[in-house]
Amino acid sequence: MESTESIILGAGLAGLSAGYHLQSRARVLERENRVGGLVKTINFNGYWFDHVLHLLHFQSFPIQDTILDLLGTDIHPIDPEAWVETREGTSRYPLQMNLKGQSLEAIEATIADLKLAIDRTPKLEPNNFEEMLEFSFGRYFCDLFMYPYNRKVWKRPLKDLAPSGFQWNIDHPDLEQVIEGSVAENTTFIPYNSNGWYPRPPADSPIRGMEVLAKTLGDKVDTVDLEHEVISLSLKDQTVVCNTPDGEQIYHYDQSLLSTIPLPTLIQITSDLPQQYRDMGKLLKANRVISVMISIKGPRPQGKGHWRYYGEESIVFTRLVYLHNFDPLLSPPDGWGLLVEITEPSEWPMQTEEAIYERVVADLEQVDAIPEDCTIVDQNMLVVSPAYVVFTNDSKVAVQALKDYYASHNVSLLGRYGQWEYSSMAQVMNDGFQWAMSQEKS
Repeated sequence: MESTESIILGAGLAGLSAGYHLQSRARVLERENRVGGLVKTINFNGYWFDHVLHLLHFQSFPIQDTILDLLGTDIHPIDPEAWVETREGTSRYPLQMNLKGQSLEAIEATIADLKLAIDRTPKLEPNNFEEMLEFSFGRYFCDLFMYPYNRKVWKRPLKDLAPSGFQWNIDHPDLEQVIEGSVAENTTFIPYNSNGWYPRPPADSPIRGMEVLAKTLGDKVDTVDLEHEVISLSLKDQTVVCNTPDGEQIYHYDQSLLSTIPLPTLIQITSDLPQQYRDMGKLLKANRVISVMISIKGPRPQGKGHWRYYGEESIVFTRLVYLHNFDPLLSPPDGWGLLVEITEPSEWPMQTEEAIYERVVADLEQVDAIPEDCTIVDQNMLVVSPAYVVFTNDSKVAVQALKDYYASHNVSLLGRYGQWEYSSMAQVMNDGFQWAMSQEKS
């Protein structure tokens, strides 16, 4: 048995950030053969695709200077250009602040309903996600985009979802700014992801995409044990058992354990977790993302933006990501990569790859995503699960109870999946740094 002051489960961004600060005081255990978690990038014959497209954006977090210093010239500022497609037109993201491009009827109805929602007295407290959207944006705008888009994302009744937990990337509208954005490009509203960054390493770099961030951070961590799958955790003994290439290995932590692995997995492997807490794991639901990675030969399209959201439920994908706009070297000079994202409940049975490809290609043609002078030369698929955690009123209570119980045994939960939340890359890195600093003080 090997002993260390702290053990960190998972070498995603949260775990790596904590390990970066603690250095020799911590050991990071990772089941995969490289660090990064979901922040990995795959190369298919010269076409690079992120597992799920992430844009690094900072909101006054103290980690900005740390990360920018680490990456140096390999990180590039991005002024994100995103578009939203609805049945009434095409507008800049976020749609509620950029109604110009929608039909006159849609603009007038949205503003009228929004004014009613703002003027409503008394203010109503939403009981669920559907009500939260309506109370925030008005009924017409919800019917136009918010309801169909979120039904497509979650594939669950919106009334069954909690009224909070999703809002970090939902911009609640100011009426004057909505009116401004309905007649001209909105110049006063600053979206949450405006301070964007994406890696652009040199042409001869062995890796590209957002994995550059994960690898650079991982290279600065003192001890990362790869191919170490945690199969058991004892809270009483403060021990972790791993399957490794050399057989079973037991590790002991003297002070604390940080778990960034999915909370349902942690519940499963905790050998001495009381049954009442084990049962809470049944309340934790998630959605998967099916990333269809399409390699295309031909001129790179202009004016598509970095990504586009599709509100119509008849279109299978939630968004398309035009990767050449993030880094021109993510594909050969005579081609470009298109990342297609489909979301669905993790518990649903998977369709065949052939069926998914067929539907995706048909819908790409319907929305004119690929110009006529371009040809699909390859298509690949990756399933990310869990990808989006599902919030219900019951799950929120369960997560808090689990966090409190684990904390009473010197185990902290962190990261999007570790503490079952919806958070950005900058946020989870900041949380990792903050947790590590709290350990240094103890």
